[in-house]
Order: sequence, then C-alpha cells, then structure tokens
Amino acid sequence: MRPARPIAAALALLAAACASKPPKLYLIEDAPNAGGPQQARELYVGVARVALPAYASDARIARRSEGGRLILDDDHRWAEPPEDSLTRVLSSQIARELGGLSVSEPFPRGFKLDIRVASTFDQFLLTENGEAVMTGTISYITGDGRRTLKIEPFSVKTGVTGASMGDYAAAVSVNLAEIGGQIAGTVEDLRSDAG
Repeated sequence: MRPARPIAAALALLAAACASKPPKLYLIEDAPNAGGPQQARELYVGVARVALPAYASDARIARRSEGGRLILDDDHRWAEPPEDSLTRVLSSQIARELGGLSVSEPFPRGFKLDIRVASTFDQFLLTENGEAVMTGTISYITGDGRRTLKIEPFSVKTGVTGASMGDYAAAVSVNLAEIGGQIAGTVEDLRSDAG
C-alpha cells in the first residue's frame, strides 16, 4: 500500500493556513470633530465615485517606506473598497458643510442635481514620515453633467499621532473633512457667481 503523501501535504497546508492571522480591518469614517449641521438649504449636490490610482484601489493599505518603495500591507486592510468609503464620507462631509442634500453615484433617476463634484486622487497613502497624504483634483460640473464649471487641485496631509494603522485611518478622516470643506466652499462660490 502506497503512503498517502498528497493527503498529508494537503492537511499540512490547511493547518498552516488556519494558523496564519487574519488581516486587521479599518474603516474610513467621518471625522469625529467635523462641523455641526448648517442651516438647511435647498441644494442638491451629486458626488461622483472617487477615482484612485491603482495601488490605492487595493484593499491593502498603501504606505511608502524609506527609499520611496511602495508597500501594500497584507496585515492591514480597508474594511470596504476605498473608493466606496471615500465617496460616502466625502458626500456626508459636503452635506454637513452646506446644509443641503448630497447623493453619491449612482444618482437617482430623474433627480435634479444643482451641481456634480468629481474627485480624482493622485496620491492616497501613508508616507515614510508618518503623514496621511491625499492630493489630486476636483471637478465641478453642472447638475445635468454637460459642462465643467471649474477644476481645482487639492493637497492635504495630516500627521499620524500614533504608530498604529488605526491612527492612520483617523488621519484619513481628518483629511477628508478638509477636502469636504474645500468642496463646500467652492460650491458656495459657484452658486454666488451664478446668482
């Protein structure tokens, strides 16, 4: 009778897989100290799904190491696709800042938007210096999507107060609050110019 090597090998692989630790998951959430609700206004903002560079679209958290090498961390991951959570939190921040209604893509059919906002990120990572960095551009588009009103850059960075990835996730939330404030300010300016 032949020894059951394939079965023994499969069992050894299964035991090794069970012994490895699952990755830690982190949420991107509204900043806890974000401004309170503004006076309600009749303003409807559509927030397009954010665009991220390929490395930042990965569930693994991206960080830069010494020498500029990019690392995708297998042990620390976003709890949901980063595009989804960034879009949701930005939409929430904009609504809070403007006191209006902000909806994310896909936009409800037949819903009349006053303005659309599209954010394209060039950077979204933790630097070797311990900073949460986000850079990119924001496009402001008419509610019907036919005309671009303005394109402006954004560049924010927040020092990570602790050494954990949870501290990094908190710094990401602070950055999003700043970007949301910038968007809200530009939307207000565009409304004033149109009025």
